[in-house]
Amino acid sequence: MPESPPWWKVFDAEKDEIDEVCRVLANLYRQPKASYVEVAKDSKSFVLMSRAWEPPPSSVKVSHILKKRKEL
Repeated sequence: MPESPPWWKVFDAEKDEIDEVCRVLANLYRQPKASYVEVAKDSKSFVLMSRAWEPPPSSVKVSHILKKRKEL
């Protein structure tokens, strides 16, 4: 892109900042291509639950204590 007028000023940037972004992007494109890694091999790897999540007993105790405080 032409340097006159300085198009990077539209982005409130300096020329050295634009150059740094270009270096970072070029370095990313030099990296080896990522490969897909399959996590689950069979349908039994995940368990689906039809019931609602139940909070741990400690949170029940806290709500019970808060309720008792309100009653006082």
